[in-house]
Amino acid sequence: MYQYRITKPQPPSSNALFIKPFIIGLVFIGLIIAAFMYKNHIKQKENEDIRAKIEQKSKKEEAVEVDFASSNETYKAIDSDAFQLVDIRQPVEYDLKHIESSINIPLSTINQDIHLIDQRKTVIIIDREDSPEGRIFTDHLKSEGLKVKYLKGGIVKYAQDDYNLISKGNPVSNQDLVKVTSLNAEQIEEKIINGELIAFVDTRMQTSYEEDHIFGAINIPLEELERKKKDLPRKKIIVYDDDPLRSFRAAVRLFDMSVFGVYNSLDDYQSLKKSFERQTPQQDETD
Repeated sequence: MYQYRITKPQPPSSNALFIKPFIIGLVFIGLIIAAFMYKNHIKQKENEDIRAKIEQKSKKEEAVEVDFASSNETYKAIDSDAFQLVDIRQPVEYDLKHIESSINIPLSTINQDIHLIDQRKTVIIIDREDSPEGRIFTDHLKSEGLKVKYLKGGIVKYAQDDYNLISKGNPVSNQDLVKVTSLNAEQIEEKIINGELIAFVDTRMQTSYEEDHIFGAINIPLEELERKKKDLPRKKIIVYDDDPLRSFRAAVRLFDMSVFGVYNSLDDYQSLKKSFERQTPQQDETD
């Protein structure tokens, strides 16, 4: 005779309760990652096509008609929030001389950097001179629905029309040296004692500024001077940095931006700070 034994179903273990939602979570995360990777793949493919189209059309030497921006229009666009200036030359050329407030997006890296172009603004493309590649790229952006113009004659024509360019700042170049008045710590202290209205601009990176800085100084890193021109104080300025070469280049850049009454500190920040501490009488803690 067979005997049957009735057993009660056992509740799932705590491990089983944990594993099921964990697996579901992993699957969900995997789907999100897959969708993200697919989207990036499609975007990368589109960007690769941009460069390929430029090269292909350039080889055919097709005449591409574009809307031109004059030197004067480009100059007026510098301080306008409605415009974006995009320099498509190589970084070495851009660093040496460029138009104020322009951003550098070389054609050689357009696949990675095209997202930096602001589709809400009128874009002015800046080339060295008029080139087939520059025209083709301008035409491509227009076909994508952007408002875009091409600087007529490029940056060479812009300079020939006597509009200022922003220089990198070469300390052995007489052309840049005459733009800057440099003072040592004692000379700066003397100006303050004589009651001159002076503001300090700290051109170091924000992290260094937050650790320590001269009282009352404002922080505008060298790399952000053009973008933050409106934040500059309306008085004589002394720029300082941990590296005097950076402060020199900041002073040159400000001159090129038509900001005058700027002094460069020959001493680095620590030396400048120590000089000020020696000149300031120490108060007794009991006072």
